Amino acid sequence: MTIAYDPMISDLLARISKLEKELARLRTVEIPTPTVDTNVALSTYSARTIGTTYQAATDGYVVARIQANSDADCGYLRGYAGTSSPPGTVRNGASVYYNSGAGIYLDWNGFCMPVKSGWYYRVVLTTRAGGLASAMYWVAQSA
Repeated sequence: MTIAYDPMISDLLARISKLEKELARLRTVEIPTPTVDTNVALSTYSARTIGTTYQAATDGYVVARIQANSDADCGYLRGYAGTSSPPGTVRNGASVYYNSGAGIYLDWNGFCMPVKSGWYYRVVLTTRAGGLASAMYWVAQSA
């Protein structure tokens, strides 16, 4: 029995061999362990006024919450942060909608938004229906 030489099969075998070598190389790549700065601390919550633009003196976090108080309440918060005043880039948000007739009870929500030192930040509340409760806090990061 004679086996004919097929250049396509030879080419495929060469490609498979090349891929096996590359896979073996990738398996030996070492991933460095990330370093974590354990000297970072957070300050206390400082209340802020929703709708007001602030400038961060240090790196930190905006923490905001929204609450629907009764049936048909609906609305949302948007968190903005950036290098201009007022900041125009939406970085985070949260919404609520309370509708007992439809069985929808998303009555509490919130977000945490990191802000760099020197950046401006603000949170804006939009009420679509009913009355909403909301709060905003600044938590500075300290070394």
